[in-house]
Amino acid sequence: MRDSAIAWCHHTENFWRGCTAAAAKIRRECYAEALAKAGRLAFHDANRNESKHLAGTLRVERGGRSQRKCYRVFCGSLMDFFDPVADGLRPAAWEIIRATNHLVWMILTKQPQRIADSLPQDWGDGWPNVWLGTSVTCHAAAWRLDALPENTSNSSLCVLRTACAKVLPMRISRAFN
Repeated sequence: MRDSAIAWCHHTENFWRGCTAAAAKIRRECYAEALAKAGRLAFHDANRNESKHLAGTLRVERGGRSQRKCYRVFCGSLMDFFDPVADGLRPAAWEIIRATNHLVWMILTKQPQRIADSLPQDWGDGWPNVWLGTSVTCHAAAWRLDALPENTSNSSLCVLRTACAKVLPMRISRAFN
C-alpha cells in the first residue's frame, strides 16, 4: 500500500498489476498501461504484487483501528479488480479487504458487468467498507454507468456506487443519476 497524492483517497493498493484492455480506444487512454510499459511490465497479464504491500496495508488498518478512523483506499490504479485474467488472484484480495474494516476500499473497474459473478459468497447486501465503481474514459464506455446497478437483482449490491470520468463531451446516463 502506498500513500496517495490523489485528492479523493488516502492510499492506493494494487493487489496485482495488469489487465486486459476492452477496446483499442480505451487502451490508448489508459495511463496505467503507459506506466507499465515504461517499467517493462507485462501489463496484459495479471502479475501478483509482492507481499511487502500486505504489511503496509495491515499497518494502515492498525492505525485506523487505534485512531478510530477510516482511510479511503483506491484499489486498482494499475489493475482491474474484476478482469477475468485475475480470477485466480481475486479471492486472496477479498480476504484482505474483509479483514480490514478500517479501510474503505474504493474498487474501480472498467468491467462492471463482471462484478456480480466475482463477489465473494458472503457478500450478502454488501460490505460497508467497499465502494464499487466504474471508470468512463470516452463516450463508447458510457454503458458502464448503466451496468453498475444491474449487476444483480439485489438492489443493495453496493453500499455506495461511484464513477470516475474524465471531462466528457456527452450526456451522462440518466439511470446512474
